[in-house]
Amino acid sequence: MSLEVLIVLIALAAAGYWFFVRPRGAAKRNQPRSSLPASLAPEVTPTPRTEEDTFLTEIIRAKAALESAASSAGAEQARELDAKFGADIALKERLSKFALESGLDDALIALWDEVKYYPSWSQREDFAKWNKLALSGIAGSKENDTESVAFAGPSSHYRIAKRGWIGMEGNPYADFAFFEDDEEVFAIGCSVDYGDHGTTSRCHDINALRKRGNWAKDLLAFYKAIRIEAERARAGFRYHGAENIRKRFEE
Repeated sequence: MSLEVLIVLIALAAAGYWFFVRPRGAAKRNQPRSSLPASLAPEVTPTPRTEEDTFLTEIIRAKAALESAASSAGAEQARELDAKFGADIALKERLSKFALESGLDDALIALWDEVKYYPSWSQREDFAKWNKLALSGIAGSKENDTESVAFAGPSSHYRIAKRGWIGMEGNPYADFAFFEDDEEVFAIGCSVDYGDHGTTSRCHDINALRKRGNWAKDLLAFYKAIRIEAERARAGFRYHGAENIRKRFEE
């Protein structure tokens, strides 16, 4: 084959490739391709149906309206009650603080512990020895869960009452009330502890206090006499039987 014929055949083959093979490869290359594999492509969340959106939106709005209405009602009720009872609550807090700081609660509990047996003791011939407060006109009574002791004090006629009760949680409580000439002038609420060495009452609330009469001064006077006797007994306990020491001990 001559050189001229060979050149012509090569030229025809190049032309055929240019017109038939290359366009198909270029078309394939120009097709769009995904930048990520199908397994890594982001998921498209379907848009909820309109009726579902409306249902959820109505619930959210109803909940918000509920919270707003409840909060507004509570605030309005608080304003009304404060306007009506705010001064009364402030009075109770002020007088309760005074009673606790003055020890009137401890005095009332101590007075009950002192006189609760006086009605039965007063029948004894030697009662004068046990009547540490020099009381007269002593009388006792009991009605349901309330016990009372009445007596004549230095300047008025008094009565002290105790009502015991059990709370919903099963714990014991007691309410003490002090009366001057049949009018309640002081009252407290207490928790009660039944320990190995006796019963202990602890005030947790002041239930009544009237700023009149002689009861507060007399109550503290009773408490003073009780405390003095208790301190004397505590101091003398160490010397119990000391008068007989010399009879049994010597150097």
